[in-house]
Amino acid sequence: MGKITWVKLAVDLFDNDKIRYIRSLPEGNNIILIWVFLLTRAGRCNAGGMIFLTEDIPLDPEMLADLAGFDTKVVRCALAVFQKLGMINMAGNEDSFIEITNWEDYQSVDSMDRIREQNRERKKKQRERQKCIEVSQDGHDKSRDMSRDITQQNKNKKKEEEKDIEEEIIPPISPTEESESISDMLNRLMPEYSFSEPLQEKIEEWIEYKDKRKEALTDISIKALLSRLQTEAQSYGDIRIIELIDESILNSWKNLQWKNLETMNNTTGATYMDSIKNRVDVVDNWV
Repeated sequence: MGKITWVKLAVDLFDNDKIRYIRSLPEGNNIILIWVFLLTRAGRCNAGGMIFLTEDIPLDPEMLADLAGFDTKVVRCALAVFQKLGMINMAGNEDSFIEITNWEDYQSVDSMDRIREQNRERKKKQRERQKCIEVSQDGHDKSRDMSRDITQQNKNKKKEEEKDIEEEIIPPISPTEESESISDMLNRLMPEYSFSEPLQEKIEEWIEYKDKRKEALTDISIKALLSRLQTEAQSYGDIRIIELIDESILNSWKNLQWKNLETMNNTTGATYMDSIKNRVDVVDNWV
């Protein structure tokens, strides 16, 4: 698909029954703003209506709230409303990728390509007519020099537009990200989060595993991972998270399978140090 820097909005957007219904809800106007944000994000991702942080990491409500500048509760409510009205697909859970329903039908990417081609043909014919007029006036082809100048200007303009598109869709890498090793980046970001020493070591092992697979790791993706790990560790305990990482590496999985946390048999909420203490107590009772 070609890169795009725009999305289409129907002029009768606010006459749509679904939009009217949403605006009647508490926080309705904010929910509509979130809908427009999702549309622009889908255009930026340019993946047939899919919305994500990276191709491997979906945008969960917390990340969406942070990016869009809304309260997480409002974002969760908005996603629930959009899914209920059939405006998005989420495969039934918040960990799934968000997909705008019928994206291609509304955006008409192919139609826009045809329009651009028609414009190019029209400009080409216009230049040919201008050339004929100038030649007929004094028998000298003045348009030749002008044509070269215009061609060069168009080339320069095209390069600038392509550069703008590339910078918009793929944000430039900061000097810090470009020069830092993955290990240095992780050491810089890790103090912002609270992990036990065993869990921290296991996270470092997972990042090293991802790096060896030649997967793209950035500040944003690592922060998103650390934030999710911290949240899940508070809910399920360090032991479950450590076992989840071990299981993922053993099976050569590309991503952590968060849903597997529900099926593991460790005690809910137990930390790694609590587990070690329990094992020591058991051994002491053997004596």
